[in-house]
Amino acid sequence: MISGQVTPAREAVTRLLLRGTAGREEEIQAVIDTGFNGALTLPPALVAALGLPPRGHRQVALADGSHVLLSAYRTIVIWDGTPRAVAVRV
Repeated sequence: MISGQVTPAREAVTRLLLRGTAGREEEIQAVIDTGFNGALTLPPALVAALGLPPRGHRQVALADGSHVLLSAYRTIVIWDGTPRAVAVRV
């Protein structure tokens, strides 16, 4: 079972364990987006700390309808005890 909390700013958050290369792991607090499309947005420093190899660029649509080009990566998220490959955008 996944558990989390609602912050004073009314954001739903949960803890995620991310696995990078060479066994590197980082636990983060993630804001749950009800429009989740299968990709995480992570800060560049965390991508570097996990040693995630670049996988090109992807164009993404923002909530305001505009489009931007973001760097693409892939990581493993331990979700409810199960490792899952997840796309990462920076």
